[in-house]
Amino acid sequence: MTGRHFVEQRMDEQLLERVGCYCSECYREFRIGESAYYDLHEYRYVCGGCAENLTQSREGESSEIPEEMNEASLF
Repeated sequence: MTGRHFVEQRMDEQLLERVGCYCSECYREFRIGESAYYDLHEYRYVCGGCAENLTQSREGESSEIPEEMNEASLF
């Protein structure tokens, strides 16, 4: 799921302080140690369930993301 639409990151205290503690799609609260997914299309963090739903809705879209973004980390 983290291929071309999302970058997966584990939430820790520092990341929660920097980016907020809620999913930008469903507003569920992130917990420390949980995976969050950075949405490369809309520049936001979402939970795993929302990332799956967004991936399915984007399957028909063709988008180009630079190769270096596939393995990038934000922090």
